[in-house]
Amino acid sequence: MKRITYLFLALSLVSCASADKTKKNELSKVSIEKSLKKGLTKKSEVIKLLGSPEMINSDSEGEEQWVYSKTASEWNDMGANVGLFGASFLSSTLLGTSLDFGGSKGSSSTKTKTLEVYFDKKGVLKSYSLSTSKI
Repeated sequence: MKRITYLFLALSLVSCASADKTKKNELSKVSIEKSLKKGLTKKSEVIKLLGSPEMINSDSEGEEQWVYSKTASEWNDMGANVGLFGASFLSSTLLGTSLDFGGSKGSSSTKTKTLEVYFDKKGVLKSYSLSTSKI
């Protein structure tokens, strides 16, 4: 009985750690709208908020486009979104047995969020766009 209690405790801690990490790395519409103000936000503020961009494009007039992109993979096991590797590993380590999830039926998808930030020649935010694609 103790092993089962430890298993559930360990799974709970693993899921909490994953959720916190995901929130930090997410480009959410709400956080972007709160943080980026057209005509006010400077390049240095964007770097503090999002880090260095993945790509920088500039035109002949000195205006720049910065591109940020975040990609996440998801596994859907017939309606139950479960970290199968973590559960299997923990069950074999703590219980000395493995859990059977009824095969590997399910699907995976990749979700990409792309933020394009445009600055004028003075380095002040001109505009931005946030898009999401799912494959």
